[in-house]
Amino acid sequence: MHEWAVAEGVVDTLLELGKKERAKRIVRVKLRVGELRQIERDLFEFALRELAKGTIAEGMGVEVEVERSVMCCRVCGFKWSFDEVKEKLGEEENEAIHFLPDILPVYVKCPGCGSVDFEVSEGRGVVIWSVEMEK
Repeated sequence: MHEWAVAEGVVDTLLELGKKERAKRIVRVKLRVGELRQIERDLFEFALRELAKGTIAEGMGVEVEVERSVMCCRVCGFKWSFDEVKEKLGEEENEAIHFLPDILPVYVKCPGCGSVDFEVSEGRGVVIWSVEMEK
């Protein structure tokens, strides 16, 4: 369940930011989560709320936007998203990518030319997009 680990990183970052800004309360956070993270949204949001209990982030509003992935082949220039190739992968491959998105080239090839030399330009990480605080 890497959702808990990702949520812990987000909450820790929010608490550090709140301390730095001398916030009394973190009211709302907007997150952008890359499609390659394959986050189970309900579990992730539950983990965020549970980990925030007893802190200045307790009760904060949480908005999660999934950022579609974009891969671009360095050989032929073809662009595609993970969603377009996910169904062709087995359960084990999807699970491996779920935990370690950086191993994508081990399991995925460019649909245009078959190369594994591609770049993930979007949809890889977790970004705290905005934070509303009460000071």
